[in-house]
Amino acid sequence: MSIKSDSSEIECGCMISNMSDELFNDALYYREMADSTEDFYLQWRYRRSAIISFCASAEAWMNSIIKNNLEKKAILENSNEQKLLSFIKDYNSKMPKGFNNVRNKLYNFIPKSINGKTINWKTDREKSFENYIQLSNMRNSVIHYAASSSTKVHSQEFIDLVKNADDIIESLFQRYSSLGNRIDVPSWYKNRQSRIIK
Repeated sequence: MSIKSDSSEIECGCMISNMSDELFNDALYYREMADSTEDFYLQWRYRRSAIISFCASAEAWMNSIIKNNLEKKAILENSNEQKLLSFIKDYNSKMPKGFNNVRNKLYNFIPKSINGKTINWKTDREKSFENYIQLSNMRNSVIHYAASSSTKVHSQEFIDLVKNADDIIESLFQRYSSLGNRIDVPSWYKNRQSRIIK
């Protein structure tokens, strides 16, 4: 793209990106690659990449949920909400206590940003939340690998979680929608095959 003026020409470009969408699409692609090969090592390489990308996509969208719901409030209720919004906007700011725990994020931070209420995970377990926690924990077994994780990251459970990850994530976001989330579940979370993004 060129912009001309009387005295000079300026070259510029613009790229619009939806990282959550792109990561979800990457995950679908990696899963398809795992399913299309008989090579044991390639299957596990692609499955590892798929589970990491599925969770990264979901967590990017979770942050969008928090950001959009908090920004649309007329007044933030307390300094904790302001700290959370600041952290979502700038990861160099201080992380709110407990935000790095997926269970706290799913049951406390996200519902509170949507409707001002938390959900008690001891008495009111949510199946969609628990399924995502299982998926995230398996991803963490890859990311924070320890020798004791070897059998876990090469298990049928791992294969099944990768196979069902798209449904787990869609179910999670549909649940947040039912809580009153101000942004709809994006249509691309319904995709079950990768696509070329242009």
